[in-house]
Amino acid sequence: MENKLFEYDEVLKQTDEKRHLLLGNGFSMAYDKNRFSFTSLLQSAIDNGIIEENSNIHKIFKNNNTSDFEEVVKILENTSKILKIYTQDERLCEQL
Repeated sequence: MENKLFEYDEVLKQTDEKRHLLLGNGFSMAYDKNRFSFTSLLQSAIDNGIIEENSNIHKIFKNNNTSDFEEVVKILENTSKILKIYTQDERLCEQL
């Protein structure tokens, strides 16, 4: 299946005023590295109660010496895959 690359005018016609722009972390970092670094985002998540300090998820960040959310997600996904090999406890795998 081939993806078609649209011209800008075509995109404007097709979106018909329902336009949203999603920018990735690279753009955010270029805009304001201090505000959008993973370290700042993790601290903001803690400060706003999204991640509780010393909770299991916070310990995963700390024990892996990272603030990188993408890295932690990958760790959890890989751990779940490995656990499925060693255990039949689906509940444990789903918790990750």
